[in-house]
Amino acid sequence: MKKQTILLPLLSLVMAATVGCGTQNAFPTFAKVPFVSNRTVTPATFLFTSNIDGTNITPIPFTTTNVWELSISADAKTAAFLANAAGTTSIWVENTDGTGQKQLTSPTNPYWARISPNGKKILYNDNTWHISVINPDGTGNLDLTPTLPTGMSQCYDASFSGDSLQIAFTCYGSAGGYGIYTVKVDGTGLKTVETRSSSNWADFAWLTPDGKKIVFIGNFSTGTGVGSVNIDGTAETLLIPNQDELVVLNSNLFYANTCSATRQVFKSNLDGTNSVQISDSTNSSDLFWPGGGC
Repeated sequence: MKKQTILLPLLSLVMAATVGCGTQNAFPTFAKVPFVSNRTVTPATFLFTSNIDGTNITPIPFTTTNVWELSISADAKTAAFLANAAGTTSIWVENTDGTGQKQLTSPTNPYWARISPNGKKILYNDNTWHISVINPDGTGNLDLTPTLPTGMSQCYDASFSGDSLQIAFTCYGSAGGYGIYTVKVDGTGLKTVETRSSSNWADFAWLTPDGKKIVFIGNFSTGTGVGSVNIDGTAETLLIPNQDELVVLNSNLFYANTCSATRQVFKSNLDGTNSVQISDSTNSSDLFWPGGGC
């Protein structure tokens, strides 16, 4: 009896520790939201983070003001973004306190960049319109779509899953039509979520944490905005109309309308409910492009 009394609590502790560690490692939790803004700070920068609820706005120092598409690792230690100097766009990586700035010389003139939640990879697309990943030190460049999905000529605006192992992305076909796809971070396991007509565009695809849905910006039968589709391509639904920027962090959507004169950032549940504004309305705030993308 005495042995059993001692062993059972010990076994419970081991099981709790194992489950806890596994969950934490698989899905790191974001405590910060990255955004770009025209607010005035010294020294000047367009790069900022805030707490998930919008409090504690903190600038990320960077000397060039022509920057966009800020993303951060889940531990809020590393930032990646695009910056244009002398007509050339590059991916930049730095610590969020402004130290350790590094310009990646390859690729040349990328159009899109996101750092993985675990901080170990950066994905991008350039003028080849393929989806690629690269290490933050500029090594290990890998084309994830050496052969584009059938019927597609351009793929773009990809994102990492919460565990950094899967990538969701959108494509456009030269003959018309769009598609939403997933692929593993090593380039294997390409899957089609859905293909869409030329009038139903799609952009900024994100996997939900449970892997059961893709949320994205697009045109739906009931309007344009943030919507979702099951991973098998069924049950396409418009969730939040009239928005054109989207990020998934933890189990929340963060979105903004860059075409609005007073652009602000909002947070909602993954189904679009319980939407609240988290930016402070004193300045324009965007998820991707300072000044808006319209």
